[in-house]
Amino acid sequence: MDEDINTQINDEMIIVFNGAIELYFVMDAGTEFQLEVLTPGSVLNAHNMLSFRRHGCNARFAQTTTFYYLKWKQLVDVAKMHPSFYREVIKQFGKAESLKTRELNPLDYIRGTVIYTDVKD
Repeated sequence: MDEDINTQINDEMIIVFNGAIELYFVMDAGTEFQLEVLTPGSVLNAHNMLSFRRHGCNARFAQTTTFYYLKWKQLVDVAKMHPSFYREVIKQFGKAESLKTRELNPLDYIRGTVIYTDVKD
């Protein structure tokens, strides 16, 4: 997420499968301030992707990491196959859109604590 803010990807959600992603800010003097380490099961950009907001912090892999990403268009395509899920996605999209401001670059993550690797779980 260190790329140019004008070319930043903001239409996808990232899910950490294993490993860790470190979220951090760079202060005025160049000092890095660690905000969070996202472990397996964590989700990054779950709400911002709904309103295509830009990220407000930097991220890097803290160790070898496997992650998955889901683009907004893919989420909508899957949701259309399940009417109740589609209604919920559209409802959440409306909420995110109504709260969107250009001045706001919030940190958007959900900290995971459990990861499921088997459908029986």
